[in-house]
Amino acid sequence: MTQPAQRTPFHRQIALVICFFSLLSSFSLFAQNTCLDRRLSLLATDESCANLAVSVLIKGPPSFVAEQVIQAGGTIRYTVDQITSASLPAHSLMPLSKIPGIIRMESAEIGLKPLNDRMRTNNRISLVHQGLTPLPKAYEGKDVVMGIIDTGIDFTHPDFLDSTGLSRVEWVWDHLLADSANTPTPYGYGQEFSKADIDAGLASAHIDQTAHGTHVTGIAAAGGDTLYTYRGAAPKSKIIAVSLDFSLDNDSWLSSIADAVHYIFSKSDSLGLPCVVNISAGTYFGSHDGLDLTAQVIDNLIAAQNGRMVVAAAGNAGGYPIHLRHQPLNDTLFTWLRSSNNNPIYAECWSDSADFAGLSLSVSADSPAPFFQTRATTPWFSAGQLTGQLITDTLKSPAGDRIGLMQSYREYVAGRYGLMLYIVPDSNTYLFRINTCGSGSFDAWSFELVYNNLPAPGAYPPIIHYITPDVQQNICSSFQCGQRVICTGQYVNRNNYIDVNGNTQTFPTTVGALALSSSRGPTRDGRTKPDITSTGEVTMAALRLSSVAWFVQNQPYKLAADSIHIRDGGTSSAAPAVAGAIALYLESQPLATWTDIRNRVLLCSRTDAFTGTNLPNNDWGHGKLDALSLMTGCAPLALPSLPATESAGLQLAPNPSNGNTWLELEVPVNQARLRIFDAQGKLLLQRDQLQGRRFPIELSEHPDGLYYIRLDESGTMSKSITLLIGGR
Repeated sequence: MTQPAQRTPFHRQIALVICFFSLLSSFSLFAQNTCLDRRLSLLATDESCANLAVSVLIKGPPSFVAEQVIQAGGTIRYTVDQITSASLPAHSLMPLSKIPGIIRMESAEIGLKPLNDRMRTNNRISLVHQGLTPLPKAYEGKDVVMGIIDTGIDFTHPDFLDSTGLSRVEWVWDHLLADSANTPTPYGYGQEFSKADIDAGLASAHIDQTAHGTHVTGIAAAGGDTLYTYRGAAPKSKIIAVSLDFSLDNDSWLSSIADAVHYIFSKSDSLGLPCVVNISAGTYFGSHDGLDLTAQVIDNLIAAQNGRMVVAAAGNAGGYPIHLRHQPLNDTLFTWLRSSNNNPIYAECWSDSADFAGLSLSVSADSPAPFFQTRATTPWFSAGQLTGQLITDTLKSPAGDRIGLMQSYREYVAGRYGLMLYIVPDSNTYLFRINTCGSGSFDAWSFELVYNNLPAPGAYPPIIHYITPDVQQNICSSFQCGQRVICTGQYVNRNNYIDVNGNTQTFPTTVGALALSSSRGPTRDGRTKPDITSTGEVTMAALRLSSVAWFVQNQPYKLAADSIHIRDGGTSSAAPAVAGAIALYLESQPLATWTDIRNRVLLCSRTDAFTGTNLPNNDWGHGKLDALSLMTGCAPLALPSLPATESAGLQLAPNPSNGNTWLELEVPVNQARLRIFDAQGKLLLQRDQLQGRRFPIELSEHPDGLYYIRLDESGTMSKSITLLIGGR
């Protein structure tokens, strides 16, 4: 979509709104060109929309059509038979439609707009917003606090303003700002700003550090009062945002997260409202058992009072072999670590005391060229030696040259041993390795573990004792592994959209499939994680307004058509959808216990062909988030009264089907609603305000069986048809 260069992003959004209302007001003022469909005719006759980039399907001789489109300043996407897909400026529609040889032009944007309602639809959140039976009313998170612990928030974004233009953000606590009169107590650092400060323009010192927090908040709580397309999961919730200082070391940073959770719950208590907190941040280091103090504090805060929950992102290390497990069984095992660009190597090893007691460890430096040989080794040590002390060892070659410096810290806490290794290499020449012998086991995490290009046994016989790192147990540590926190993985939300320039962006992914980057469990003590999965990869939500110009200039392919929403993904995008669904439940049950909330999210999840039925597992947790089922306590919906025979005016081909079929409508459709139910009455798909006559039905992810398709037309009787899927 193009706009005059002098307009700011905010003015650009105003233009879109003006354009929309201008179209409505001009409906009765034009004589429709029969070559154009209704939407294109409206666009073609409104001057305020002249520069909008429009996706169009054009019927006519392909080479002739292509020539005319290019001359009109448009672009060609593809051609199928006599129909060409193109992008055109709206002002060229009418002149092009009058050229002999152009037979028909129709809008091609249905189903391809960068709609965030894909997130709402996939998680069955839209059905809760609609108040679908058996819900007694629609729920949107009213009188519930949505806490976001992240990089901050752009509270000037339209998604976080109410219908009067005032902020929906109740409080912001910025950890990065210097102590001042508005430093919150009892924490003693950073600055806080109230809703009154924000509305009065007194909170300009706060900015979203990276735009990540704004995007996450948009998924959880975008209001949609001005931009309905990008509504979040809980659009009527009240927002409290905490901006973390990511430059802190792990211990201090985790402590600041515990402070942030305490702060948000305290503020929600002062408002007398239930609260759900989302944390799309984490560290991959730690004991991965939820027994560190930060995890315990957050777990205890959840349980301290009804109407509370915390949701956290599982992490995006699904494809990275950062986990290692050694279990020597009286053998000698080893694994290499490699420095990148002379950067230090860091690794953490954790084990229960009984498993670590019989182990001995050492660290070696190996030279891989001209042949593999060990050049230095530290003395063997046990985990129980010198606990609570920082030990420094120098690795030297036989000639006395220093190869590297190693520091180790050994601790014993809550029945566990922890060993932290910090190696500063003198060059990239050497491979550093962890050696173990004896009996017992430990788990280790490092981003420097060597997992490929290993030597063959013929070149290096000891390689038969090499333990290769794996892609299990690569979830974030600490509070994500807590007993009460809901840890969220991600699946593919969408694989296409139209960007700000009107170009279709596509991705070689399968919608609904587990995202490759989604981190996997279990926890170190064997519990299933993540707990649930939600939509992550390719989710459209709010962009920090100060970043719009940069993205328009450098990465326009990431921007939605309005330029102030952007694609992102990962478990950072999946967690706020879960948090938003919980906010909907807290609106209906503000005094729900943490066990009730957690059980509903996990046990009322959705399964399909991607998740399989062997759940819970460490990929999907208990399955996919199902907000409607969560709200109804997993109760099946009443099966709609549908006949088993086809209705006049509806046809399916093929039927029976393998899950992919077409629905033909032989009657006029006006404001129609199409819904598909399974045999138990569970709503699988809904499409409103249909236009056209032929619609694809995609149910390949659902199991074989009987499905019901229902069409409700405005002012006419409902029609229905049954579909049988089988034979796959």
